[in-house]
Amino acid sequence: FKEYSGLPVFEYIIHRRIEQAMILLRSTDEKVLAVAMRCGFNDLSHFNRCFRKTSGLTPREYRQASQAQK
Repeated sequence: FKEYSGLPVFEYIIHRRIEQAMILLRSTDEKVLAVAMRCGFNDLSHFNRCFRKTSGLTPREYRQASQAQK
């Protein structure tokens, strides 16, 4: 799997969940906790760490930046 995707399975799954969270943060007004839960994260702090590692921003910063671009 890693040879095909370039990522270990676990990291690939996290990356895909964060991509879905980004879509939800841009397109809904749901609370960050609700977005995290919908994307398969059971721990908000873990979600925040993974999100920041992937995007360079916290979920809140990401939402604010995407709303400012509209």
